[in-house]
Amino acid sequence: MKIMNGTKAIRGVIAERKVRQSDLAVKLCMSHNVLSENINRNRMSLGNFCKILDAMGYDVVVVDRETGKSVCRVMQE
Repeated sequence: MKIMNGTKAIRGVIAERKVRQSDLAVKLCMSHNVLSENINRNRMSLGNFCKILDAMGYDVVVVDRETGKSVCRVMQE
């Protein structure tokens, strides 16, 4: 599954936290080129999306659209 608008969300988080992609890549044990490709070419899997947000201190939460209630929180193992 590809994330639509995932790169926009990741870019926003990076800007908000004032983190360099190279520093984030080190934290993720990922090459800077791979991280950059994920972000800049919109080739991010759901797993990488969650992994990046987790590394930056964010949670991914699944919300029921009808009720607005949180169904579950996606956690990295």
